[in-house]
Amino acid sequence: MNLDNISFRTTSRRDRVMATVAALTASVAINGAVLLCFDSASPDQWLAPTSAVLERMARCDLNRSRQAQDECKQQLVASRLAPDRQNLQLAGR
Repeated sequence: MNLDNISFRTTSRRDRVMATVAALTASVAINGAVLLCFDSASPDQWLAPTSAVLERMARCDLNRSRQAQDECKQQLVASRLAPDRQNLQLAGR
């Protein structure tokens, strides 16, 4: 196979620009669609730094061991992220 006869150049600069624009547009559209799918599917990851949350975090920091502090903070997050029982609707007849 003679590689001297193969040319990867397009016939015009306009074709290269249009191909680049098409590739960028497709890339942005696909990435945007994937990000929107994950954004709508994922819950909020952060607790709002309200005074009640900050006060309970300060109480957790009073524990002597790092493990006890971590467990306290995990319980705090779990209690804040747990759905309210009033808002739950059971599926059924």
